[in-house]
Parts: sequence; structure tokens; C-alpha cells
Amino acid sequence: MRELYRRLPSLAGLVAFEAAGRHGNFSRAAEELHVTQAAVSRQIRALEDRLETSLFQRLHRSVALTAAGERLHRAVTHGFDHMADAIAEMDRLKGDNHVGVAANQAVAFYWLRQRVIAYQQKDSSLDLAVYSADNEPAFGGEDVDVAIRYGAGDWPDATVSLLFDEVLFPVCAPRYAASLERLETPADLLDATLLYMDPQGPDWVTWSEWLRAHDVRPGGRLPHGLLFNSYPVLLQAAIEGQGVALGTGHLLDHLLRDGTLVRPMDAEYRPGRGYYLALPARREPRARSRAFHDWLLSTVE
Repeated sequence: MRELYRRLPSLAGLVAFEAAGRHGNFSRAAEELHVTQAAVSRQIRALEDRLETSLFQRLHRSVALTAAGERLHRAVTHGFDHMADAIAEMDRLKGDNHVGVAANQAVAFYWLRQRVIAYQQKDSSLDLAVYSADNEPAFGGEDVDVAIRYGAGDWPDATVSLLFDEVLFPVCAPRYAASLERLETPADLLDATLLYMDPQGPDWVTWSEWLRAHDVRPGGRLPHGLLFNSYPVLLQAAIEGQGVALGTGHLLDHLLRDGTLVRPMDAEYRPGRGYYLALPARREPRARSRAFHDWLLSTVE
């Protein structure tokens, strides 16, 4: 990185060059930059000397970019535009109209998504940003104002309210359940195709844990199946009839109600953890973040 700094010309020279190239005139560039025309000329000359390349053709009342100048001007303009966009986005994220909410992919897709749409219809002036990733949402930066976390509810950096306890049960497409001779008890799963999720943390409940909770011991070898590292992709495989997935109560209620998925058995497992709505403990939530938090909580009360 230090070598890159040495190769780059001065920022002041690039600013003067961009303005002069855009206007095709040193005087108008000077007016825009609130400096003298002589100062712009000196910056351009120093830049040309530094690059050992002519960047402008000096005409009678204007200037025109050379071929080398055209190439450099496109690159400089592109870089400045990117910086301006980044600064504008930073300003937007600091504004009172922005609320960032973070959740894992399953919660974001199956529970949060429709609620975000509903809330924006309720308050169209709010800029809601959803950050989804299968790691614990953190409050380290300014982007995340509200988070949905999974666990026991004991996070020192957050104040939390329980959304719902986790309840896990098998789900599959109706046609897949009908294709098996029997799928009524946990032991019947040993003859089914299971859809496995790559564990996303030490608390992630696997098929092994679920089966052990129902005294089903597959003898050290789990049933055959497919492995995924994305829960939405895994669940889509279940919807398409490729096997049995572990479903979570509340997240999949709408898919069970409309018959897209079915629970082939009543067996379920409660690991003693849940999903919590969290606000940062080390900074005061903004009014609009608090309002969105309270509304989300009200949708499950």
C-alpha cells in the first residue's frame, strides 16, 4: 500500500485536473475551485511533469484533453464518483431516517422480510436496511440499530426481548410425505432423505441432536441426504420434494398454513433457546429505531 501512495500524484493536482477536463477551460475550473487560474495551471503543469505526459492541448480560449488525458480523466472521475457515493451513503446511514436491522438468513427471509415490507408501507419515509448473515449480528458499527439474535438471551452488549422460543420439527412437501410408506414417528426418519444444514454455530441444532432428543440412535450413521450451507436454499429443496428439513416454529407458519409444507409427525424438540429482539446496550437507540423495534415486538405478542 505504501508503494501505491508513492506512485499516486497529489490529490490537489487530480482535483484541478478533473475540473479542468470537465469544463475544458482552466478559468472555469478555477472559479469552481475558488482559486486563481494561475493556481490551476500550476497544478496541471506539476501533474504533467509528475507523469511525464501531456494531458491537455492548449488551444486559444480553451483546452482539450489528449488521448492520455482522456484515459486519466475517466479513471479520476470514476474514482471521485465512487468516493462521493460512499460519503453520501455514510451520511444517509447517520441520518434519523435510517434504521438497520440484522438477522440470520433464515429469520431475515422467512420472518423479517414481510414485516419490513409492511412497516415501510406504514412509514414510507423510513429507510430500512436489512443485513442478513449467518453469524451473530453485532452492534460494533453504526449500521445496525436493531438485531434479531438466537441464543439464551444473555448478551452483555445488548438489551433484549424474547420474540419466540425455538421449537424444531420435521417438515417436508406433501408429495414427499405421500411418497413414503410411513413417516409418522421420529424413527421413521431413518428411512427418509434428510436435508442437512452445515452448523452455523455451537448452538445450531442438527439432525443428530434432534434424533437423540427422541431416543433415536442411528448407530453412528445418519440417514443419507443433502448438505447445504444456506437455510433458504435447504428449505427450497424441501418445498421441491427432495427430503425432510428441520423447521422452526413461527418462521415457517405461513408455509404450513398454505400447505406448501406439512408436518408429517407431531414430534418436536425445544432446545431451551430462542430468538430475541435486541437493541444496543452501549448507545441510546434513536427514536425511530425504538419505534421499529417496538412494532416488530408487537407483531408476535
